[in-house]
Amino acid sequence: TSAYPDDAVPTTADYTGRGRRPTPKYPDEPLTCTDLIIAAGRDNCRQITWRHGSKPSPANPDAELSGQFSVLT
Repeated sequence: TSAYPDDAVPTTADYTGRGRRPTPKYPDEPLTCTDLIIAAGRDNCRQITWRHGSKPSPANPDAELSGQFSVLT
């Protein structure tokens, strides 16, 4: 999966008067989501528990289902 950073701005080529008008395009290639998250840093990651599961274990006695998430704006 790829995405553009929030400061990326699409540009439109000049219209020559012939054919369809050009559509806006990003001048740079998109980055992978991994690259964007690494660039944002660990401070933007949060451990989120979204529910309790049905199979507890010694390592997870509450059977919490959780993961690390990052919101990039």
